[in-house]
Amino acid sequence: MRPPIRLVLTLCIAVAGCAAVTGQITPAAVTPSGYLSAATASAVLADLPPPPAAGSPEDQADRRAFLETRALEDTPRWTAAQADAELDPAFAPTLFDCALGARVTPAEAPALTRLFARSLADTIDAWTVAKTKWFRTRPYLEAPGSVCVRTSPEVDQSSAYPSGHAAAGWLWARVMADLAPDRAEELLAQGRRIGDSRVVCGLHHPSDVEAGRKLGDAIYDKLTADPAFQADLTAARAEVAAARAKGVANPVCTAQAEAR
Repeated sequence: MRPPIRLVLTLCIAVAGCAAVTGQITPAAVTPSGYLSAATASAVLADLPPPPAAGSPEDQADRRAFLETRALEDTPRWTAAQADAELDPAFAPTLFDCALGARVTPAEAPALTRLFARSLADTIDAWTVAKTKWFRTRPYLEAPGSVCVRTSPEVDQSSAYPSGHAAAGWLWARVMADLAPDRAEELLAQGRRIGDSRVVCGLHHPSDVEAGRKLGDAIYDKLTADPAFQADLTAARAEVAAARAKGVANPVCTAQAEAR
């Protein structure tokens, strides 16, 4: 049964119009420079393993995961995966509202928005090098089955490995956990779900997602040594605390709970 349109719209509105349904990675129109140099960002790939060899047990498990998760089509989890695909730094923080227990808007949190945007730029620098180094065909191009977002030739031709969405989602979850440590468990779980949603969507294999998380961890570790990042982190911590003090919840959280 197809999810109620109200649920679809509610989840999409929560991430500003559901740009996720295009399947594109949609950072802000003008992405600022990252905190790290491009060389530093790409250097984190040193400890990233290559994708599973074709035909290996892990590769076969990845292929089974794609086929098995096609059963989630037209379920609330499918719809939630569409919402989780939003990477526009101006709106991606709303993906963490429910885990945070408060609504944080871009207007009220410029430092947090800047944190998301600049750290995304660093992540893009790293995953661009990784995807060039290790090309892996996306699962939906190798087996029949629906995907939860609209794809494009650009997406079709890009590497599944590692998952950029998983890298950014996990990096941002670690940032949010730093800003609200008392909600760390919930925030990190949301970061993990963002990666898992890429498997649900059919855009990535599980091992692509795990590699993305490793990439996110490596970038986060580099960022913590950067003074500009630390300055924005301090400012964002105050913004998040102020938002939580208001006690205003994101209305999408009820629908999101149904979808999980």
